[in-house]
Amino acid sequence: MPREVDKTLLDILSRHPDWRLVIRPHPSEDLAYTDLPANVELSDRTDPLYEVLSAVDVVITMSSTVGLEAALLGKPLISLDISIFTPDAPYSKMGISKGVNNLVDLEKAIEEVFSEGWQCSTNLADAGCATDRVLSVIHEYV
Repeated sequence: MPREVDKTLLDILSRHPDWRLVIRPHPSEDLAYTDLPANVELSDRTDPLYEVLSAVDVVITMSSTVGLEAALLGKPLISLDISIFTPDAPYSKMGISKGVNNLVDLEKAIEEVFSEGWQCSTNLADAGCATDRVLSVIHEYV
């Protein structure tokens, strides 16, 4: 399935030469991409994920925790709700992604994110304050 997603995204890019795509395979994948178009970059596990996420305009994932990280950064997220793992990371049901149930609808979803400035409908906690919040709850009960 991930290779079908890659193929679909490359096809979409052929119609949008002004868009750029960063492909970041799962860390367990060892893929050799060849002949990628000029507007496609490959990010591997050595690239700091936070820097990559900070640099992009939208994140597309099936069920990776990268989607949750993107949402915490305030990045628009499109989830491909077509994986057997979608129930494990139901981002669209959680309100943090624009869900797509068919690869045919992916291009339209990307266009909508760009044209409408789609953002998640759920207020997420600020990242980086977990320790203080846990301590606050402990103090409430002590």
